[in-house]
Amino acid sequence: MKSYILTGKYTSISLRAFIKKIAAFIIFIVLFSCENKKAVKLRQIIDRQEKQSFRMLVGEKGLEEKKLNYLIAHEYDSALAVVDQQEAEFNKIIGDIQKANTDGVSQGKELQHTSVNYYTSIKNLYLFSKQEIESEKLIRNGKRAEADSAMKRIEFLYREKKQLYDKVFQSENDFYKTRQTFLKENKLK
Repeated sequence: MKSYILTGKYTSISLRAFIKKIAAFIIFIVLFSCENKKAVKLRQIIDRQEKQSFRMLVGEKGLEEKKLNYLIAHEYDSALAVVDQQEAEFNKIIGDIQKANTDGVSQGKELQHTSVNYYTSIKNLYLFSKQEIESEKLIRNGKRAEADSAMKRIEFLYREKKQLYDKVFQSENDFYKTRQTFLKENKLK
């Protein structure tokens, strides 16, 4: 039995239909991949910011380790300077996410919004250490009345810090739920 795709009276019809199907498939793939490029780019931006914040906060020789080393050495002004560096890094991370193009990306704006909220809550938590460091500095170096006042303030600061942790936990949960929805809707892994 002969194949009609390559030979016979149906060759031109079958070949044309075959070419049309291939062309339609290629167009579909091209269009589909163009739409996903924006989603892939957004995911790359979010992933890059996550790695940057991780290195800063828990990475070896990161800013948080540097700050803790200064605190152990009772070099409070140096520790406060590191907190300022952390603030600048968080501002850069948040700014990069805010600048990301989310037009035409399914769940793009939602992911952008929840990731900005997440990094803002982490920033607020880590910048809160300024108040703790200032109080510790007064306890160690201040006059008796200043030291007593700073000790009372620390108890209040711990309560505030607990609330900041709660905000981080909630925003992290929102961020990861939105991220999963974003990945699923854009067929990314």
